[in-house]
Amino acid sequence: MKINYPKIKDYEEIDINEAIENEIFTNAKYTGKISSPIVLEDITFDSVIFSHIDFTDIKLFNVEFIDVIFDSVYFSNMEFNNKYFTRVSFNDSKLTNVSFIDSKLKDIEFNNTVAKYLNFSFTKLENLIINKSDIIDTRFLNCEIKNADFDTVNLEKTDFTNCNLKGLDLTKSDISKTLFDEVSLKGIIVDVFACKYLVGLLGVIVKE
Repeated sequence: MKINYPKIKDYEEIDINEAIENEIFTNAKYTGKISSPIVLEDITFDSVIFSHIDFTDIKLFNVEFIDVIFDSVYFSNMEFNNKYFTRVSFNDSKLTNVSFIDSKLKDIEFNNTVAKYLNFSFTKLENLIINKSDIIDTRFLNCEIKNADFDTVNLEKTDFTNCNLKGLDLTKSDISKTLFDEVSLKGIIVDVFACKYLVGLLGVIVKE
């Protein structure tokens, strides 16, 4: 599946502390370590790369991301509810307890990423690629997913209740402990080994 990838060119590599001090939020590659706790609000990061940034000491309020690459970053205990993300890639990153409730995410990519306790409830996701990643204990409740490609994804304890997944190919992903309901099961593509588990979710007993 093709998506629109982040459009970033002619950027300046800069220490993230210096960038924040000088309000440089476009055409930049951020590196370095946060020197002291920072609060950022009411801004848009546009055409930037975050490289090896730990967001533990960065608090974000009303922040949006357009044409952004996160390379080897760490997010923990953050909220991006009712926000807009477009053309954003997460590569070799870690996300824990991050909320995207009721947001709009378009052209989003997760590569070699470990994500736990994410919440995409009531979110609209369009053009989503997840590749060689762990998406564990994550909620996709009542969300809308349009055009998605999951390749080698661990979906342990992830919940897709009332989420339309029609046409999503999960044959290369681990769904042995994934939660589905009648809505989310309709039209998904799985291999024969997953069938016994899935019919069990509907109360069907398979007799061998």
